[in-house]
Amino acid sequence: MTRTWKLIGLNALLAAMLAAAPALADDASKSTDKPDEVQKQLRDIKTDIKTLRESIDKMNEVLESMKTLPGDVKHFHSDYNTEIQASKRDISDLKEEVRRLKSDVESLRKAPTGLSREAGFAPGMTVNPNPIPTGRVQLSNTWSAPVSVVLNGRSYPVLPGEVKFTEPIPAGTFSYEVLGITAPNNLRALAAGETYRINVFPR
Repeated sequence: MTRTWKLIGLNALLAAMLAAAPALADDASKSTDKPDEVQKQLRDIKTDIKTLRESIDKMNEVLESMKTLPGDVKHFHSDYNTEIQASKRDISDLKEEVRRLKSDVESLRKAPTGLSREAGFAPGMTVNPNPIPTGRVQLSNTWSAPVSVVLNGRSYPVLPGEVKFTEPIPAGTFSYEVLGITAPNNLRALAAGETYRINVFPR
């Protein structure tokens, strides 16, 4: 009987050992997984800390740049006021110009339309229907000294190398003299629309 109880106890011990073996295996696997999980969490924390530091650095840069914001706003406000004043002056000038133009248009509208106008003539003057034909004289001085040419009683000074024209003179006979060089009252003929040339040159 005692032998039988010993066999039963031995079988129970073996059964208990077999039942405990898988549990130990599970506990071992769990214990090996825990360090990997902790290391992963540590890596995630380091990454979060790095990201947080970068965010703080960026915020510091923004705060540093915002230090000049009040001065920038002040300058902007001053420039804005200057531009506004200039625009107001321009608008005022334009309004005044429009007002003057309207006044001029209104004056033209009210002006009588039956008046006769003669452009280029004073009141009472009439246009000569038979104008006198005229011509001109060209005076050229190729001498090294200035000369004076008297033409129809009017003196024309001519500098060395200068070429000048007289005012229109009546066509027909005219007289001229180069003072100190030619005889007085030299007569020449001038056709209507012609340019007669007198050259003064050294002999």
